[in-house]
Amino acid sequence: MSQNVTRWRGRWLPDGWWERTLSVAVALIIGLGTLWLLQLLAWPLALLIGAVAVAAALAPLIERLAQRMPRTAAVILFYLLLLGLFLLIGWLAVPRVWSSAQTAIDEGPQLVEQWQQQLNNWLPGSRLSIGGLLERFFGGSGFNNALTRSSQSLTRLVTAFVIVFFGSLYALLDGPRFHRFVLSLFAVDRRDEANEVIAEIMDAMGGFIRGELLAALIIGVLTYIGLLIIGFPYALALAVMAGLLEFIPLIGPFITAIVLVLVGLSQSLSQAAFALVLALVIQQIESNVVLPNVMRQEAKVSPLLVLLSILGGERIGGLVGALVAIPLVAGIRVLVLRVIAPAIRRWTG
Repeated sequence: MSQNVTRWRGRWLPDGWWERTLSVAVALIIGLGTLWLLQLLAWPLALLIGAVAVAAALAPLIERLAQRMPRTAAVILFYLLLLGLFLLIGWLAVPRVWSSAQTAIDEGPQLVEQWQQQLNNWLPGSRLSIGGLLERFFGGSGFNNALTRSSQSLTRLVTAFVIVFFGSLYALLDGPRFHRFVLSLFAVDRRDEANEVIAEIMDAMGGFIRGELLAALIIGVLTYIGLLIIGFPYALALAVMAGLLEFIPLIGPFITAIVLVLVGLSQSLSQAAFALVLALVIQQIESNVVLPNVMRQEAKVSPLLVLLSILGGERIGGLVGALVAIPLVAGIRVLVLRVIAPAIRRWTG
């Protein structure tokens, strides 16, 4: 019986067909299982990557501080100072930002009326009602649902911030021990090269975080100064918004420009024009001065790769996934250039 099966397989099927078919099936199962697992664990994985990226960004400062005291004490002291800085900023800025936002909310009906007047001046005889559009969009259950989703998103972002904050703390505390464990997996003669690759990956991931923080600070300060010069209302709240939106690459500056123009329209057509000019100037400074000298030198990620990272990260992990996708891709880029690409070149000759 076995001889007949062997003769039949040798006549109709190539040798080794079963092994190759089984390997392909196993590869497909593993690939699909990995995608399903990524979708299932997208949120905790995004927080883990964010914590590692923040730890990598703070590592150079910790190393300098650790030269004067034990590393554990340096990490704890730095995070206590960082926590105190957050509390100080919150104590100074949050009441003013909240007051500006509350004023804007209280003056909402007046702003809508002013927008309607501007629209009537531009389009005489138009029956378009801005108040009707807003009521249709936000009225009734639509407004309640939007408010509920906003509060849930805010709660989730605050939770993510707290987890990333303490996760990066633990990563810095256990970093050297985990680093030694990873190097122990390589042969002795390859450990120096592995150490260089790991250092480059961490530098790329941390570089993006450092660059984003610096870029957000610069854009926020420039926006605040510009709004004060043109006499814009809610200058501090809008400047904080512009700095925070800077963490959303490519899309954030456009959202800032739209909000500035809408607020300007509530004042006058000239204020809207000034707001548009200010937004365009800041975008030019961002794209031609800030990003080339900060982001591209730190993370070295091309704009196309940034866009693809945002789209893929948002699809898998939402807003947090979009934010942490770029430092992850920055690290993967180093891995491809230093390890995968050379291995393929050696394999292909």
